[in-house]
Amino acid sequence: MLELCMNEKEKLSNKKYWEDFLFEMVGSKWKGEIPIIGYKPSSKEVFDIGFNFNVGDKWPVKAWPLEYWKELEKLIGSKYAISWQQGLKSIEEYIEWINSCRLIVTNDSLGLHIAHALDKRIIALFGPTLSTEVYVKNGVKLLPEKEYDCLPCMSTSCVRDRPCMYEISPATVLKNVEKFLSE
Repeated sequence: MLELCMNEKEKLSNKKYWEDFLFEMVGSKWKGEIPIIGYKPSSKEVFDIGFNFNVGDKWPVKAWPLEYWKELEKLIGSKYAISWQQGLKSIEEYIEWINSCRLIVTNDSLGLHIAHALDKRIIALFGPTLSTEVYVKNGVKLLPEKEYDCLPCMSTSCVRDRPCMYEISPATVLKNVEKFLSE
């Protein structure tokens, strides 16, 4: 497992989800089980959509542009109840916030994995990181709509004038929001 993490060429050619590796480490086979996070939230769903827009300091290039989040909010209008990311002071509050949303729109971040563990509908936005190693049971992974020869670069910074996350349009995200919330 550590070897895979340290060898970028091997990591990029990997076709397994992280869950496969974790189960193999304990001598078992992953069969699509949802992760257990060890905290049972008590919040009820009160928001249609949660905008999980922050990313950690290590990977700022994983962030979908803030102006795109704002544009998506305008496109949605008053049709759905939107909540911007909350609960940043404690992990429990963060989990409660995610649980309070029917659908999470998220960058590749901790919120994506928590939403998966809570069996939430997910629209996951990927650019510089490897989307193929992340399992999304109840959702979709959106990638840049324009071809970049460097993707996934696995880099924490971008040398391009226009980072790849700008190539996931708010209109594409909206189309997926409509699809998931109409089901």
